[in-house]
Amino acid sequence: MVAVSPAVALAGPDPVNQPLSDGCQRNAAGLLTFSSPEWVFVGGKGTTDATRVVEGTTTLSHTADEDLPESHTSYDFDTDVVPDPSYLGLLAGSPTAGNGNFAHDADMGKLHVEWESRAIPAYVWPTEGDRVKLWGQWVWDCGHWGEGIQTDQSNPQGSLVGTGDYLLPGQVEGDPPPDLRGEQTELHPMEALVVTRRTPWAAAAGETQTDTFISNDGTHAFAEERCARDINPLPGLPSYGPDFTACANTAANEQQPVRGRSYDFFVPAPPRPSPGATLDYREIVRVTGSAATEQVTEASGGLNVHVSFPDAAGPLAYGTTFLVGWHGSAAPAVHLRLTLHSVTVVHSLDPNPDRFRQTGPPPGEYNLYLDANGRWTFIGGRGPLAASDELAPALGAVTDGQVVPVEKAIDLFVPAGRPLRLAISGRECDLPRMDPCVVTAEVSDSNDHPGQAIAEFPSPDAALGAHRLAPDTGNYSVDYSVERVADGGVASPPGTSGVPGSAPGGDLGGGGTVVSPAAGCDDRLAPASRFRVRASRRRALSVRGTARDRGCAGAVARVTVAVARRTGGGGCRYLQASGRFGRGTSCRRPTYVAAAGTAVWSLRSARPLARGTYVVRSRAIDAVGNVERKARLAGARRNFVTVRIR
Repeated sequence: MVAVSPAVALAGPDPVNQPLSDGCQRNAAGLLTFSSPEWVFVGGKGTTDATRVVEGTTTLSHTADEDLPESHTSYDFDTDVVPDPSYLGLLAGSPTAGNGNFAHDADMGKLHVEWESRAIPAYVWPTEGDRVKLWGQWVWDCGHWGEGIQTDQSNPQGSLVGTGDYLLPGQVEGDPPPDLRGEQTELHPMEALVVTRRTPWAAAAGETQTDTFISNDGTHAFAEERCARDINPLPGLPSYGPDFTACANTAANEQQPVRGRSYDFFVPAPPRPSPGATLDYREIVRVTGSAATEQVTEASGGLNVHVSFPDAAGPLAYGTTFLVGWHGSAAPAVHLRLTLHSVTVVHSLDPNPDRFRQTGPPPGEYNLYLDANGRWTFIGGRGPLAASDELAPALGAVTDGQVVPVEKAIDLFVPAGRPLRLAISGRECDLPRMDPCVVTAEVSDSNDHPGQAIAEFPSPDAALGAHRLAPDTGNYSVDYSVERVADGGVASPPGTSGVPGSAPGGDLGGGGTVVSPAAGCDDRLAPASRFRVRASRRRALSVRGTARDRGCAGAVARVTVAVARRTGGGGCRYLQASGRFGRGTSCRRPTYVAAAGTAVWSLRSARPLARGTYVVRSRAIDAVGNVERKARLAGARRNFVTVRIR
């Protein structure tokens, strides 16, 4: 994307007229019947590639209170990005007109980004104040063009006011009033996320924490956008034809254009404690079996990471957490254990006497989420369909005054003197079908909103003790306590299957499998590997080696190997996961491929190699993600070898 100056960027796409020319129809009934798109690419039919990138700071992160059941299988995860100045051109409208993304509401001056929660694992969900680099589809949100349909506050059971959106089937915007907000632009669905935590919850020794995730799962949203671009509605008609409906409901059309693409991002380190300090880092793999290749290059203030995907069909995903610090410089964080004791449901919200467009008999169906400095946990409740690590499944069926016992704990780190922010929010399910709401026979225009409860403590010590947290609505309260863990251990890894919509460990759509170290283990020692290389008469390369962990984690989780063929001019071509060698690059940007085995491992070239000089380097990674460094000292066990193929 070409950067634009702030002065130019403040005049973004016209939100009143351009959405209609790009394919939006402002047809509420069409949104409910798949005959009008809920999202279209900015630029409409002329768009060949709608992927855009934005960098900035996140705010208002939450799971959606409600979504259209017709176009979702799970509720969206939403956040707003306050964009850096060079990305302001992504915002529709202008501050002068006060429309589009500059309308006078909570989204003013921000770029909204969304992805269905089933497609984005919880470890990468951002929270308030995180720094992000996000890729996604730049679209108009066709489902919200006015100020919304609202109840007249002077007559809560009576008339409706507003300039229209999808909430009333059959309501069509006529001639737009002069103050029509118009559609807003957003990145939806997201395609790649790089989240650098304002307060790293998984870092035991003062490291920075950057969580990353990339996937070609565009969900139904991408299918609608793609089909709206490729299919013309008949001129003069308020909706698209049946070919759009069929196209939007074809699963193959949900795949985003990740194949064959590369993504570059920077992972910052903390300030260097001394001029001679050397960088240490950990990589925690969140997506196992990824087809992506990863290059990590050490820079003066962190890591440059380059992730490439093959030009291949099928599910594609990549996910890694980077914890970056300095060797020998420990700034221990405070290890906290947060125990949820119980949830008291004051008002089940089924029935809800304050709403007349709802037929909700008891019990109420609560979904509640906990955000602890960006460590997201689904409290409950999916009822009988609950995942094994869901904290309180009984929240899926509650009545007024019910106390739901929990007595479950999560661990996290908080750097000394840094704040702890806890936020609990969710929905009471009245809309049908979408995960994680249980299926009911209720009829409603929307879900009920139990309310958001936030507690902010200025330091870990200020958070210690027993507490009760309740939203301003008074619909529920949560009893919890916070204690310090004295063992200096490692916080348990974040579950992904515990948050509905996040795929279970090992699935390409989810968070992979992370091995927990033993209790009391604060391991910052990288493992060590060694190997031998043999070249056959047919110029096939065989690498066999061993690896051992030197710390208390006690296990080598994986071994990767970089095989470089030296080229003229001092560059290198690295072996790729496909078995072929990539293009020439700097020898300081190695590409690693997975070896077979861990404590005893091997790698064999799939085809004969060209004659020349090759450098082979092994890299072992232990159960907590400590990454082996290149052995540089004379006499040290070498994890790199130079070999000549003749």
